[in-house]
Amino acid sequence: MPSKGENGAAANEPAAELALNAKALGALLDLSDALHASDDDQTDIVRRLCGGIAPRHPGSLIFIAEEAGEGMLSARHVEGMGAAVIRDVCLEWPTEHRLAPFAAPSGTCGFWRVPSRQAELLGPSWKTLCAGLDAGEIVLARIGADTAASLILGLLPVRRAVLREAEVRLLQYVAKAMRKSLAAAGERRALQQENRRLRLAARVFEHAMEGVIITDADQSIVAVNKSVSRVTGYSEDELIGATPRLLSSGRHTAEFYREMWRTLHERGHWKGEIWNRRKNGEIYPELLSLSAIHDEGGDVGHYLAIFIDLTLQKEAEQRLSHLALHDLLTGLPNRESFRARIDRALRRGGRHAVLLLDIDRFKNINDTFGHPEGDLLLKCVASRLHAAMRPQDFLARLGGDEFGVLIEDVADRDAAGDVAHVLHECLAEPFRVDRLEVGMTVSIGVSLSPGDGTEASALIRHADAAMYEAKRAGGANSEFSVPGIGAEVRRQLEIESDLRRAIERDELRLHYQPQVDLASGRIVGVEALLRWMKPGVGLIGPAHFIALAEETGLIVPIGEWVLNEACRQCKVWQESGQPGLQVAVNLSVRQLRDEGLADKIGAALARSGLDAARLELELTESVAVGSMEGGVATLHRLRNIGVKLAVDDFGTGFSSLHYLKRLPIDCLKIEQTFVQGVTGDRHDAAIVNAIVTLARTLDLQVVAEGVTSEEQIAYLRRIGCHQAQGYYYGRPSPAEAIPI
Repeated sequence: MPSKGENGAAANEPAAELALNAKALGALLDLSDALHASDDDQTDIVRRLCGGIAPRHPGSLIFIAEEAGEGMLSARHVEGMGAAVIRDVCLEWPTEHRLAPFAAPSGTCGFWRVPSRQAELLGPSWKTLCAGLDAGEIVLARIGADTAASLILGLLPVRRAVLREAEVRLLQYVAKAMRKSLAAAGERRALQQENRRLRLAARVFEHAMEGVIITDADQSIVAVNKSVSRVTGYSEDELIGATPRLLSSGRHTAEFYREMWRTLHERGHWKGEIWNRRKNGEIYPELLSLSAIHDEGGDVGHYLAIFIDLTLQKEAEQRLSHLALHDLLTGLPNRESFRARIDRALRRGGRHAVLLLDIDRFKNINDTFGHPEGDLLLKCVASRLHAAMRPQDFLARLGGDEFGVLIEDVADRDAAGDVAHVLHECLAEPFRVDRLEVGMTVSIGVSLSPGDGTEASALIRHADAAMYEAKRAGGANSEFSVPGIGAEVRRQLEIESDLRRAIERDELRLHYQPQVDLASGRIVGVEALLRWMKPGVGLIGPAHFIALAEETGLIVPIGEWVLNEACRQCKVWQESGQPGLQVAVNLSVRQLRDEGLADKIGAALARSGLDAARLELELTESVAVGSMEGGVATLHRLRNIGVKLAVDDFGTGFSSLHYLKRLPIDCLKIEQTFVQGVTGDRHDAAIVNAIVTLARTLDLQVVAEGVTSEEQIAYLRRIGCHQAQGYYYGRPSPAEAIPI
C-alpha cells in the first residue's frame, strides 16, 4: 500500500493540474478580451497581449519581438521586471538554426527553453541579458501567424533559476492560443481590407466619368455604370440583358467588327475610336477600350468595355482645324493655307503667279486711329480684295498688313500684271474711318513659276523681294521679280554673313520669361528666348533673323548654342535654391531633321549636369505635324531620355488629335491671341476653354501664353489651366533680372 506521503502527493497532482488549467483558462479569457478590445491593429494587439500575460507570470520579464533586419531583434512591447534592461541591450535575432538544440518535445512546435549557461549560443548579447537579470533560462515561443512568422514571445525569470513546470505549461497554452488569435486577427484584417477594396471598386465603377459596360461571354450586358446611361440615353433596365449591338451606329462595316473581335480574341484587348448611336438617334464618337476577362479555367467569362464620349473633343478639333488654316481677324486663309495651295498648284504643273501685297504706311494709320480702327480697315481691305478677284483665284492674309494672292494657270506676265492693276483699282476709293476718309494704297510684288522657282518658298521669297522694291520706289505700284540677286536678296546675304560671325563672336544672348504655376503663384519654369546683340545696331529680336537662319541651316549651330546655354543657366538657378525649376527651349523643323539632335541634347545635359526632366522642348504645330513624316523616332528618343515635349502656339497651326495621339507630347501652350481675348470675346474664351479641356482629357499640361491682366489669370485659373506666362509676370529679360 502506498505510504501516507505518497497518497498526499498523488492527491495534490490533480489539484495542481486543476489550478494550472484554471490559470490557463483565465489567461485565455484575458487574451480573448484583449483581442476583442483591440482594433485589429497589430501594434495594439501586441500591447494588449503582452499586458495580459504579465500578471500570470509575476517576477518575470516578458516581451514580444520581431526581426528588425541585419540579424537583430526589435522588441515590439515589454512588460514585467527588468523592462529597462532589455531596452538597453541590442539582441541578436534567435534564428531557427541557433534555437534547434533547445526545441521542446514534439507537440509543442515553436517553443524553446534555453538555459542561461548556453545563452551565448543565441548570441553574446543574450548572455549579457541573462546576467543583467540574474535569469536562469530564456523561454521563447513563436506566436506569429504564417504571414508574420518572425513574431516571438519571450520570457525570462528574473532572479530565479528556471520557471516552474506549471508556468512553462501555462506559457505553452498561452503561446498556442496567441498564435491562433493573431492568425484570426490577420484573417479579419485581410477580410476587412478586401471588403474595403471591393467597396472602393464599386464606388469607382459607379462614379467613373468613363462609361463602363460588362457583358457575359455571350455578349449580353450584365452591368453598366451611370455614365453609360448619361452618354447613351438608355436606362440601366433597358441595357441589362441587351447586347452592345443596341448602340451600333451602322457606320462601320462588318469587316471592321470582324477585325476588332479578331484582335480582342488574339491579344485579349482592343482600343480605338468608334461611332455609336444614342437612344435619340444621334451618332457620336467614342474612344473605346475592350478587354476579355478570363475565369479560373482560362476561358473568357466576361468582356469589359470602357469608353469616353469624344463629342466635345471632336467639335473642338474641328473648330481648331478651321482656325489653324484661317486668319482670325478677316476669316481669310492664313499663311499655312497659302503655302499649301501654292504647293498643290506647283505639283499639278503649269504657270502660276504669286502676288504679295503690303499696305503702304499702315503703321501711321494704326498710330493715328488706334488698333481697333486699324483692324476694321484690314477687314475692309480683305473684303474689297476678295470681291475684286475671280472665283478661282486664292486670297490669303499672311499676317499684319500683308496679303497674298495665287493666280493659277496665268497666261503670261502681262496677265499677272493685269490682276495686280485690278487690285490697285479696287482699293483706290477711300475708306471711311471715324467720320474721316482715309486713302490706302498697296505695294505689290509678283513672281511667276517656273522662272522664279518651282517651290512655294522660292516664289514667296521672290515676290517678297519684288514687293520691297515696289516700296523702295515709293509704294502704290507693282514690281516683278527680276532674274539674279535683287536688293533684298543681297540684304539677306549680308544678314546671313553677319549671323555666321555672330556665333563665332559670342554676340548671341538668351533672355528668359517666367512660367508661373496658377495654383500656387510660384515660378516653376522659364522659356529661353534668343536675342542678337549686333554691333552698331543693338539688341535684335528673333523675328529679324530666325527665318533666315532656318532657311540657311544656321539654325542648327544656333540651336545647339541655345540648348547648352539654357541648360547651363537652369542648373545655376537650381543650385542657388530652385531645384524644381525647368527651362523651355524652342525647337525648329531643321533641328528636328538633324539625326544627331538627341545626341546633342544628351551632351548639353551632361555638360551642364541638368536633369533631363527639367528640359522642355517646344515645337510649333507645323513642326509637330511635319515631324509625323520622319521625326517621330527622334521625338521618342528624346522622350526616352526624359526630356519633355510641348506644342507651342497651339491653335494656330494644324491642331489635330491625330498628332497629339501619335507624338509623345507632354504640354500644350495656348497661343497668346486667344488668351488676350478671353475676358472680352466669347469666341476666344470658348477656344481657350476647349484647349484646356482637351489637354486635361489627354492628361497633358497646359500653359497660357501672353497673359497681361489679373482678369485673364482669374479666368484661366477657373477653367483649370495649369500655368501661364506673359507680360503680367514679366517681360523676357536677362538671367540676372529674373526674380528667381
